[in-house]
Amino acid sequence: MLEFSARYDTSPVPGALAPLCITLPDGRTVQAQATDASAILSAMLNRPVVLERARSDPLSHAEIDPATVFGDVSVENVLPGCTTATMPDTFPLPPGTFFDAAPIHILASGTLAHLRTLIGEDAQLDPRRFRPNIFVDTISKNEGFLEDGWLEGTLEVGQSVQLVQMQPTLRCVMTSHRQSDLVQDLRILRAAVQHHRNHIGVWASIGTSGTVHVGDPVMLVR
Repeated sequence: MLEFSARYDTSPVPGALAPLCITLPDGRTVQAQATDASAILSAMLNRPVVLERARSDPLSHAEIDPATVFGDVSVENVLPGCTTATMPDTFPLPPGTFFDAAPIHILASGTLAHLRTLIGEDAQLDPRRFRPNIFVDTISKNEGFLEDGWLEGTLEVGQSVQLVQMQPTLRCVMTSHRQSDLVQDLRILRAAVQHHRNHIGVWASIGTSGTVHVGDPVMLVR
């Protein structure tokens, strides 16, 4: 699925679903709203899948494979007291969403720079590996696991957006997979486990909504 990509055809507006276009690995495109979209995706993935809208009434769960979720790092090293045999193979999603844990994921450039010093200069630590909603370009000399210093505060983005209730993001093998022009690199997850309890970036909730633009200033308020 990392060979698929998606984009909005028009800018989203509150209270409405913006038309979504999915680009397939072979270059074809399909509109998510098309009646045959699920059939086309099923054929590409060689397994039955269905595109669905998030609904507020049912409880949704995501499947995980305990044997592969952390790559070549054992479950015991990531979740003390848990093993491949005892780790659940599903986890609940927040009601009405398809989010792993929170609606927003934030990552600092200084954190990726710090990871590179731990792994090696050849590491392709591109933000795309971590899939943040907001990537914060921090001062070049300010490196480390910078998000640790944000947890007790609020991030103000642009003119009005406030991001609250930040918590460390637990990573999985997705950060190591090959995608686009990025090669597979299992060292990324190993370094996260060894040096930072497998946490890279932060999850957050939206305290005050608004519009965010590329280049907006980001301020930490305690």
